[in-house]
Amino acid sequence: MRLLHVSVSGSEPYSDKTLDLDFFAEDQVRSYGPASGITRLGGESSSVYSQNVIALTGVNATGKTTALRLLSFVISALTDNIALFQQVHPLSTCDNSIHIETIFEAKGIFYLHEARLQPVSDLEDGISNETKRFAFTFEALWRFDKKQPSRAQLKDFEAFMRSATLTQVRDFEPEENRKHDKYFDATVRLPDIVLPYLSPYMSTIVNIAQEAKPSPSLTHIAPNPVLQHPDIFMPATLDDHNPVTTIADPILHVFDDSIDYYHLDKDSQQVHIRFTGDPKEYVMARSEAHSILSSGTERGSRMVANALSVLQKGGYLLVDEIENSINKELVHMIINLFVSRKTNPHGATLVFTTHYPELLDLLNRKDNIYFLRRNNQDGNKVDAVKYSSAVKRGELKRSEVFASNFIGGTAPKASSLKAIRDYIATEVNKPSSTHHALPKTGERHEKPAK
Repeated sequence: MRLLHVSVSGSEPYSDKTLDLDFFAEDQVRSYGPASGITRLGGESSSVYSQNVIALTGVNATGKTTALRLLSFVISALTDNIALFQQVHPLSTCDNSIHIETIFEAKGIFYLHEARLQPVSDLEDGISNETKRFAFTFEALWRFDKKQPSRAQLKDFEAFMRSATLTQVRDFEPEENRKHDKYFDATVRLPDIVLPYLSPYMSTIVNIAQEAKPSPSLTHIAPNPVLQHPDIFMPATLDDHNPVTTIADPILHVFDDSIDYYHLDKDSQQVHIRFTGDPKEYVMARSEAHSILSSGTERGSRMVANALSVLQKGGYLLVDEIENSINKELVHMIINLFVSRKTNPHGATLVFTTHYPELLDLLNRKDNIYFLRRNNQDGNKVDAVKYSSAVKRGELKRSEVFASNFIGGTAPKASSLKAIRDYIATEVNKPSSTHHALPKTGERHEKPAK
């Protein structure tokens, strides 16, 4: 399964409570070279390409991490049932009704999937927890009739439906709701006798989404333990659930060439370490060895190792704050692993968030960058604005467009920056009974008389 368009309705903090992202190459593809950063879908003559890299950027508190969580949930929900059956933290910002629409490609065929989900009470499933969890109440699947959809049809769900055939409807909702649903079609609805045998926690399109193979690799890398969720890989912590394992030598050396090797003995849970230029091997407990690695080495090596698992069979690597603790050139290296067809032959996709606009200049396309910004009309809502839609001039540096606030909402307000400077200046110059001013230059401190 390769996602081409995703819409999740019913979630804060987005405008109209809807996050809408597309993953196809909307701009013209002038050359499909080995480093174009896109993957052709649907055959040799197809003009549909999926993006290998998607960047989400914006100032603080604009929903970037929430976007990754929702995307992680959508991918998991369509390819297995873990996102629904287990406690679902990504949906903690959602309403009591969620509407998901996705356009995706599998085995050269293009589909549109629609789903509605409702919360499940503890009493209904016998599992007691305080986390909001959801189950499918409605699903519908369309198969595109022609060989490939146009860019306009990939952009517009209704336009896609008009040229597609509704092939399947799974409906757990009350019968009185069905006749009002414009998507309901009794001829393709799964019969009532079948519904009790279908898990409300598992999508009916799992086999299509998995393409009759193991589910696409999905790794979500967040920068700190505060963001931990069941489907998020945490590279910044060392614990029993997420231990540091053997680091392949080429991966280790690019982040820290002072260590010759770092190998975990799985039987004894001890680490074997040798430092460059030192013939002696050191053996120590895993917890002790952890302190030897810098946070950048640990996080970067885990990120590359997980990128490898995704690149090997195609899938999605979701990275929050990709620049966290890692040198810019090494971030560029990780991005290029997905851009180059040599290291990414299966069309895997890297989706990352960043606060550093300089990283946007490393991307060779402008239709794979989203600016998340506060809405001008309602400052409490967030819009996801595609760079190529807001900025037509290709010669502009993306980092300068971002830093200059060219499209609005991509830089802190000048009034806010001035306010914090004034506040700090007031606080540091505030008289204090416990504060003794230092003497001015040239002044002498007289000793108190005895």
